[in-house]
Amino acid sequence: MKILPVALTQKTYKTNYTNNFAYKNNPILKNNFDTVSFKGKALSYDEVKPYKLQAFMLSNEASKHYEASKEIVKNAYDELKVAKQAFKYAQSALSIANKNFGEFVVSLDNGNNLIIKPSFTPLGKLFTFVEVNEESIPIRSIKYYGHKNFDVTFYSDDNKRDIYDFYNGRIHISKNIKGNSVDNVYNFANGKLTSCLVGVSAPNNGALDKTQEAYLFDNDKLTSYCSGVSSVNSSELSEERFCFHNGSFIEYCKDFKNSSDDMRTWSSSYHFKDGKFLAYLDNVAFDKSNRDTIADEAIFVNKYGKYIKSSDFLCELNSDGSICIVDNE
Repeated sequence: MKILPVALTQKTYKTNYTNNFAYKNNPILKNNFDTVSFKGKALSYDEVKPYKLQAFMLSNEASKHYEASKEIVKNAYDELKVAKQAFKYAQSALSIANKNFGEFVVSLDNGNNLIIKPSFTPLGKLFTFVEVNEESIPIRSIKYYGHKNFDVTFYSDDNKRDIYDFYNGRIHISKNIKGNSVDNVYNFANGKLTSCLVGVSAPNNGALDKTQEAYLFDNDKLTSYCSGVSSVNSSELSEERFCFHNGSFIEYCKDFKNSSDDMRTWSSSYHFKDGKFLAYLDNVAFDKSNRDTIADEAIFVNKYGKYIKSSDFLCELNSDGSICIVDNE
């Protein structure tokens, strides 16, 4: 699964996106965080207090997720070391198989037997390997798909297994698989961690694929944390989504939906810069194809440091966390 940070960039805006579909340029949006207000209502301290309190609580929660991600990274690279051992194991088994034809059994130095089953397909000669102990209980297995694509499975005594999958230069590690559930899934590209999924459930009965938590990384730094993730009809849903840029918390989205038709929606979001609560958006829709952004309501800080509430405004939100909101003239 791939969950990308929200990147809303739009250089042209509707003069009135509720009724008018004409577009015009807004040079005022060239300056990040320089927000002004023409028609919005200035909020009192008591009116803005609940939003600032919620923003404070979200910032604390974001810090906990970011700290937890550091342990995730450490565990992931420990598993990558095991994956490299699994790769060498598979290469050794394959070198044995390529010297023989047909199904056969090889006695290993550790006292186990390696059962090798070749198959011939239009893709070439493929193999299935199963290492069993003296009681014929599977210890490890390999499925080789050709072109250096294969997976290695380790079996444990509690009916759980770990799978190290190598495909097109990428490595996918699934830890503690039992039935249709997986404790952790680590994904690597070019030797670097890209994501970790926690508490994955993928039932075979047509029910939703679900993930309790998802961590996304860039150069080992957390870029987003999502909870309550599910997929249905080519759409990806997250109950909560925290986004980070260069280690700083920049955005929180609730009820986030990423659809295959280029639409992203969320019920509400909080936006930050340098730890400061900068803006709140309500009922947001974002069209990835034309960068169009619509929200029912915004609360934002203008250039005078006042919190403004408006229901007729223009919004620009970038992936680096910069945000600009102005009342629609």
